[in-house]
Amino acid sequence: MDYTMIDEQIVTVNEKNTMFHNLDLFLDGIFSTKKGVSEIISSNFSTDVKNALVIFFEKNKVNIKNQTTIRAAISDLKEHLSKMPKVAITVPVDLNSRQVENIAHKIEMSAKMRPLIELIVDSNMLAGAIFEYNGKRGDYGVKMES
Repeated sequence: MDYTMIDEQIVTVNEKNTMFHNLDLFLDGIFSTKKGVSEIISSNFSTDVKNALVIFFEKNKVNIKNQTTIRAAISDLKEHLSKMPKVAITVPVDLNSRQVENIAHKIEMSAKMRPLIELIVDSNMLAGAIFEYNGKRGDYGVKMES
């Protein structure tokens, strides 16, 4: 399956968790109401994610009128998102979404992988960042002395 459009919309672990929750709501809605796929997608997802899901269904030729194919596609998508590598980044202040996207992009370019970012804010840090991936830690932070 082609997950490209979805991968571009999901940058953080929190966004992945929200996507999982919304996919569950989507499945519940599609099979428990008479609403159509596009109506349910519109009510559960942001515009960017909605567009990515529509493209995901189209590119992968998912028959949106068949419950079995929709369930299988969503299950595959959730499995794909679950397997994405995670990089934990500890910083002294909360970062905005653009900053997080820039960090994810730089990691993707240098490591040749698309990670999910888990952002951790540590108010004891003065500056810098700590990166953790696959049991390895790069500490580039400056902490206050106690």
